[in-house]
Amino acid sequence: TDPMVMDYCDNITIAPWGHLIVCEDRGNNEICHLKGILPDGRIYALARLRSASELAGVCFSPDGGTMFVNIYRPGRTLAITGPWANMRIS
Repeated sequence: TDPMVMDYCDNITIAPWGHLIVCEDRGNNEICHLKGILPDGRIYALARLRSASELAGVCFSPDGGTMFVNIYRPGRTLAITGPWANMRIS
């Protein structure tokens, strides 16, 4: 419930390593984040976008090796590769 922790979250997926990955718009569309949520509820920052846009549509390739995320404006899709094995924190 604390907007300083997470705010305007949407576009959620489950990562191959079992964490939730969430697109966070922060409400001001100046700095957006991809955040991870561990099974115990701890939150970590995965990526940050400084833009007058937002991140959307996060998902993973079938083999789990590539994460895709869209930048809403100007309409870009990013393909981000690991090393995801380092993300298996608990």
